[in-house]
Amino acid sequence: MEKYLFGFSWDDPEEAEAYKRLGVDFEAGCSTGIFVEALDKDAAISWGIKVAEGYLNYIYKDKHYSLTELDIYHWIEDDPTTSDWKHCLDFFQRTKVGELPDFSLMTVEAYCEWCKRNGIS
Repeated sequence: MEKYLFGFSWDDPEEAEAYKRLGVDFEAGCSTGIFVEALDKDAAISWGIKVAEGYLNYIYKDKHYSLTELDIYHWIEDDPTTSDWKHCLDFFQRTKVGELPDFSLMTVEAYCEWCKRNGIS
């Protein structure tokens, strides 16, 4: 089994609409990731997509957005140690194909708490 850092991003529709209303040319993108233990990259991507869908349904449970409305993009980090996330690799949960992470530990609030505990500002 190999370990892959699966990253995904999405656009928050309310944030995007607010920027548009204000005339600000800014992309309202959010992102997070998870380490997936899988047989190969394709299996990690396939399971990562399921995790991403579950997470977005979790954080937007009261909003009823369709997943296409969130404009989801996903990828595997080729080398996590040189990625933009190199400072927070310990934040990302580890999971195996077929195993869902604790979505509450993937939120912005969880990340901010993790940063405070680790002296990252």
